[in-house]
Amino acid sequence: MFNDLGKLFGIEFDEEEITAPKGLPVYMTSGRKTFRLSLEDWGFIVICIPEMDRFGVVALKKQHEQYEKCFDSHVAFSFSGISKIQRDSLIKHRVPFIAQPIQIYLPFLGTMLTSSYRKEKELSIEKIMPATQSLYLFLLSKGGESVSKVAAANALGLTKMSISRASEQLEEVGLIIQENAGRSVLMRPKAYGRRGYELAKPYLINPVKETIIVKASDNLSSLPFAGETALSSYSMLGEPAIQTKAVSKDSDIIASLKRTDEKWDPESQCIRLQLWKYDPSIFSKDGIVDRISLAMSFTDNIDERIEDALDYCLEGLDG
Repeated sequence: MFNDLGKLFGIEFDEEEITAPKGLPVYMTSGRKTFRLSLEDWGFIVICIPEMDRFGVVALKKQHEQYEKCFDSHVAFSFSGISKIQRDSLIKHRVPFIAQPIQIYLPFLGTMLTSSYRKEKELSIEKIMPATQSLYLFLLSKGGESVSKVAAANALGLTKMSISRASEQLEEVGLIIQENAGRSVLMRPKAYGRRGYELAKPYLINPVKETIIVKASDNLSSLPFAGETALSSYSMLGEPAIQTKAVSKDSDIIASLKRTDEKWDPESQCIRLQLWKYDPSIFSKDGIVDRISLAMSFTDNIDERIEDALDYCLEGLDG
């Protein structure tokens, strides 16, 4: 698998696929192949990142530190292809990697970089519907408990037809298992916690349809916090000056709100309100939107500060 690497450096490595040691989180082992490349009494570990994994460099840097500590060895990541931005960011954070076509950054061995990058492939994966995402979040919230379609429909306020369509979509992309139990159909996710999120991430949608700035009022007090406000509660991120809250785009209270401009009104009198494609209050806890929906709401222009906070936030899925 890594023959080209040996040829480039004039070294003939012994290659062995190994099992990751215990003690690592499930999301750092499941779906990732691990290899040891060795030359006599020296070698290093290569962790293969699946092609469908969307990765953040800050998160990978943390994972790299965990891998090196666990293996007590140099560790590098292997990608089927990366963009120039990803390559430059990995180098900036000193994260060793091997990628095609010929992008090698191994500080402990050598570096070989080219100006050729794999073209981004159009994903044939279909994003799931808002109702489908709602169902998946509901099933995850039940832990290991199987849930009937009728119970899910009642809890989510959806029709039986909508639930059936959503469950079929989840089953089609391999996220849930459906079983007949008498006259009922029971559903359960194939994975939970952080792993459940990682499996579903390629299909999940940004729940935010639109964000507006409104004047603060009493009828907003019961809405869950979202955006950077919620993220500051789940991580060490500083709380923003203007609070962000979330509400269903179909909520009746939207018509009664007064829109404003944060440039003209004091920050304390403004609320950044996200209009969601499904009801965020169903999955909120302690007045904060759920971690998975929150992570998916940050899809554009994520800086390292947000990326680091999101990684910390998602660790809570397993706690």
